[in-house]
Amino acid sequence: MFSRRHRKTWARTLGAVACVILTTSALGAGMPSGAASAGPDDRLQGLLANNPGSVQVGPGTVRTPDGAEISLPTAAGAVKAAKSGPAKAALAAADRCSSEDLCLFQNQLWEGEKLTLPADCTLRALWTYKLSNGQTWDKHVDSYINNNPKAGTWATLFNVWGAKDLNEMDYWDIVESHRSAGPDAPSNAISGMPWADRTAVARVCQP
Repeated sequence: MFSRRHRKTWARTLGAVACVILTTSALGAGMPSGAASAGPDDRLQGLLANNPGSVQVGPGTVRTPDGAEISLPTAAGAVKAAKSGPAKAALAAADRCSSEDLCLFQNQLWEGEKLTLPADCTLRALWTYKLSNGQTWDKHVDSYINNNPKAGTWATLFNVWGAKDLNEMDYWDIVESHRSAGPDAPSNAISGMPWADRTAVARVCQP
C-alpha cells in the first residue's frame, strides 16, 4: 500500500498529466486537419506550379504563356439562377466574365475556378490547362459564359473523343456553339453544361 505522502504525490502527477492532455486536445481542436482544404495562397501557388510559364496578373489570377487566364473563385460567390430566373441570371453571370471573352467554370452555376479564353480563333486544348489541384480542364467544364458583344462571333466547345491531334476535326462533336447577335443581345450563359467531362477543345472566333 502507498503511504499518505506517496498517495498525494501520485495524485499530483495524475493531475499534471490530465492537464497536459486537456490542453493538447483544446489546441488540436482549433488546428486544421491534414484533410482540410488549401487556402487561397496555396491554391494560387498550385495554379502557377501546374501551369508552367504562367505569371500572376491579379489577385487569384494567373496568365498562361498563350494568353489564357485561370482564376480562383471570387469572394462574391456565384449567381443563383433559381432565385433570379434565367434571363437575369445570364445578365448577372456576364459580370463574372470580361467583355469579348469566353469563360469556362469548374462547377455549375458559374462557381469554382474560371478559365478565360480570348477571341483569337485559336483551337485550345483544354487538357493543357490545369486547375489548382492539378486536374485538367477538359474534365471540369460544368458551366460557361460567352460574353462577346461583337456580332457574328462564334464560341464553340468540342468533344474530341479522346483524340489529341487538333488537326483531325472530322470526328469531333460539338458540345455547345453560340453566335453573338451583337452588343445589345444578352450574353450566352449556361449554368449546367452537357458532357461536362468531355469538353476538350474550345475556340472563339470574331468575324
